[in-house]
Amino acid sequence: ISIINHMKQGISALDLKKTNTNWTAYYETCSYTDQGFRQKETQIEIWLRQLHPGLTLDAGCNEGHFSMLAAQHSDYVLAIDNDSAVIQAFSSDPKLKAFPNILPLVMDICNPSPSIGWANQERKSFFSRLAKADLILALALIHHLAIGNNLPLTEIAAFLSKHAKHLIIEFVPKEDTQVQKLLITKKDTFTHYSLEEFIASFSDFFEIREESKAKDSGRVLFLMRSKHA
Repeated sequence: ISIINHMKQGISALDLKKTNTNWTAYYETCSYTDQGFRQKETQIEIWLRQLHPGLTLDAGCNEGHFSMLAAQHSDYVLAIDNDSAVIQAFSSDPKLKAFPNILPLVMDICNPSPSIGWANQERKSFFSRLAKADLILALALIHHLAIGNNLPLTEIAAFLSKHAKHLIIEFVPKEDTQVQKLLITKKDTFTHYSLEEFIASFSDFFEIREESKAKDSGRVLFLMRSKHA
């Protein structure tokens, strides 16, 4: 206990310099209008009320707006993002004190913490510890996986169905400004990245229960249940 208290004091005394990245202040620069964002927020809260999940994984949580919304309807929320700057901003947000059931972590879903230690058995990998969450939130994430990291939609769907009983996912079309930013440095070879292909790929692994189209963009929210739940 003495060692743990000493570590806690040392960590609490750390003062990290605030840095800005492409993803800090994301909510001020994303392609949603205020009305569209409120529509998204309202729809997600309706689904959260329906599900009332035990464990929610917010994958790509940014500065935690939807993690805090999920925490109001979940027993526990793991909030992960691969950008340390946004997790630092989230962790130091005074509003987080009202949500002791949220754990923000720097974690890259495409390169998660592996099993390590003796015979790779001492400490398990992130996703083996997670096992199967009651809900995964994947908001404004699909284009980063499919286009930013060149992952086939079927691979993404299979992976998410393995680790989530339910899924709230946002499809971001290729015409969206956020996708166009990814394509600035890439040749657009993503001919299969479309809403139709997305639905077809995810239907193999999920039952699509509801969908909600944004009024002011081509984005679509989906509520799904894993066929392997």
